[in-house]
Amino acid sequence: MVVPYCRESPALAFDPRLPLDLERLVLEEAAMENPVAIPKLMLIAKRVKYWLEPLLYRLVLISHFEKLAGIPNAPPDILMSVAERTRHTRPGLLSFAVESLFLATSPSKSRYGICGPNAKASMTDILSACTGVSKLLATEKMAPYIPFLAAMPLRYLTIDTRGLFEPAPRDFSHSLFRNVTHLELLDVQDPKDTHADEWAGLTELPSLTHLAFNFFSLCAPIHDATLAPACTSLRAIVLLRPQNEYQAPRDIAQWSAGLAADPRFAYIGQADFQQDWVRSARGERTYWCLADVVVKRRMADPSASYYRTAVDEFGWTPTSI
Repeated sequence: MVVPYCRESPALAFDPRLPLDLERLVLEEAAMENPVAIPKLMLIAKRVKYWLEPLLYRLVLISHFEKLAGIPNAPPDILMSVAERTRHTRPGLLSFAVESLFLATSPSKSRYGICGPNAKASMTDILSACTGVSKLLATEKMAPYIPFLAAMPLRYLTIDTRGLFEPAPRDFSHSLFRNVTHLELLDVQDPKDTHADEWAGLTELPSLTHLAFNFFSLCAPIHDATLAPACTSLRAIVLLRPQNEYQAPRDIAQWSAGLAADPRFAYIGQADFQQDWVRSARGERTYWCLADVVVKRRMADPSASYYRTAVDEFGWTPTSI
């Protein structure tokens, strides 16, 4: 191909720029594919910064865990400086940009944790700025922040419900649960202290279709006393365990025959819970998807196994994000 020469300039004779809508589409795809590259892409032009800055905060990790490749970890001070900087230039940026929020704090003096004497104020500032969150994981005791959570359109929630309401009893009738479809419980509780009445509210959640537990000692008694007889709207009841802590399926059946026989039950071996949550925030396949696969098989064939791992099904490993 012979490229025509332009007399006025040594540049090409044709204009290489894309239409704005196509240019935006290309850059947004590149940004979502590699979020850590967004700050550099924003330097291209003012219009590009305007397009891509919301994508930079679509998924916010405030975590003391090891950083994930390809995912920006947002220190609280940086996040709040963004809120202050855009207060007048782009009001409400974080309120519409932040869709997924991961809060895993540490008592240590980590830049990426919420700690120290101003921890409560920092948490309040973050939650009051990020009002559009639909996917939230919080390892913090969130009782002081319930009004902020209730203002969010939460659909995916991973939380310790005891730390959410203490010292008051659990209240699943609270408005913060009204839109939650997928609930993962981080609660740790002795079976002897598990009373059916405090969990009965799970059956009344208007939108709940998927429920996950991290401890068998909580999953089995709640299922047998509450979920099995009353909660017909649930499509999946999931028990999550790290793959290196595999518990033989025959033991599950021995401890709770009702849970093992429930075709909605899926026992999932996780490789890395943080990566799994990030996949969910990105709209990719997660343990919820894997649970749906297991349940579908069990509905068609009651003898099908209720145990699967992400490696078995999707080929995931702790570094395959």
